[in-house]
Amino acid sequence: MNRKNAVSGLIILALITAFSAWHLPNVKFNYDFTMFFPKGDPDLAYYDEIRSEFGEYDDFLYLALFGDEVFSPVFLDKVDRLSKDIESWPEVDQVLSPTNHARWQVTPLGVNKINLYKQGSTNASRLLQDPKLQGLFFARDSSSVCLVVQHQNFGVKKEGDLFHQKLQAYLTQSAFGKFLVSGKIQAQDEFVQRLEQDLGFNLAMALALVVIALALLFKSIRGV
Repeated sequence: MNRKNAVSGLIILALITAFSAWHLPNVKFNYDFTMFFPKGDPDLAYYDEIRSEFGEYDDFLYLALFGDEVFSPVFLDKVDRLSKDIESWPEVDQVLSPTNHARWQVTPLGVNKINLYKQGSTNASRLLQDPKLQGLFFARDSSSVCLVVQHQNFGVKKEGDLFHQKLQAYLTQSAFGKFLVSGKIQAQDEFVQRLEQDLGFNLAMALALVVIALALLFKSIRGV
């Protein structure tokens, strides 16, 4: 290859590299697993039919709120206020909490709803210590309370990330010193962040190895 052809090849390579770099910001992750299925797939059609009829099955988050005395009226009042605040958000459909849990009693006169919790009531604390609620709303070691936040379906990952960040910020500023959040959008957000970090690291290492290999091959960094 003469010098003229080498320069032409480098120019073409530079143009291809510039074109690829220009389109690089448009490269995005697709988080919808249904895109892995071909159009017209019968299994995907059946899944879409079930989803449209019954809704999403994983649009919720678990909240674990830790405390020293989870059955005390003071702690339960805090849980009740937090549950009502979160339930008022437009992204939230419902919050299942021990403070809005009720029992149903069938009597000769009809069906009665018995609310287990009443703000500031010591009797409510006693009722909530029912063994049936251990492992449901309360940890078996009585160290935390569990809430279930049923939220709307976020068709775009960014919307789910924003809701997760909003919830994390709210809980950080709340009266609960320690808490945990678990669910699809939480795992999705953290998993994708780790995936993108690992991908960037692996690409950088691959590029470095290519440069080192070329330097050893040409026995000069100028050859690279």
